Amino acid sequence: MDRSFVRSAMVLTMCILATAALLLPVALRESGTGNLAGLAFVTLMFLASAWISEAVSIRFHRTGSPLVAMGLAMAIRTIPPLLVCFYLAARGYSGRENFALIGYLFAFYFVTLVVETRLAVKRGSGHNSN
Repeated sequence: MDRSFVRSAMVLTMCILATAALLLPVALRESGTGNLAGLAFVTLMFLASAWISEAVSIRFHRTGSPLVAMGLAMAIRTIPPLLVCFYLAARGYSGRENFALIGYLFAFYFVTLVVETRLAVKRGSGHNSN
């Protein structure tokens, strides 16, 4: 396994888990989809998509396709929360019922967007250290 992937996966994991820890008081207070199980689901979903998008990004960046790497990483990071929102809409749930879960999706999406963009910029500039 590549050191740069392990390093960036560790950074992503720490940021996602820190976000989950900050959202934990909300999850303990909420019922329905915003409860602890909802937070755990969103946390695991974003961990998996972050690791996959980072692996794809590193792979395509090494082949000399940084634009493809960024595009695929963005798609991998964006599709899971969109599918969750689509599922909730298709089942007829209102935003009010799922406000906490949707808030979790926004919070984790923002955190992974910022961290993965930082990692991609550092990778593109030629620096190997995180």
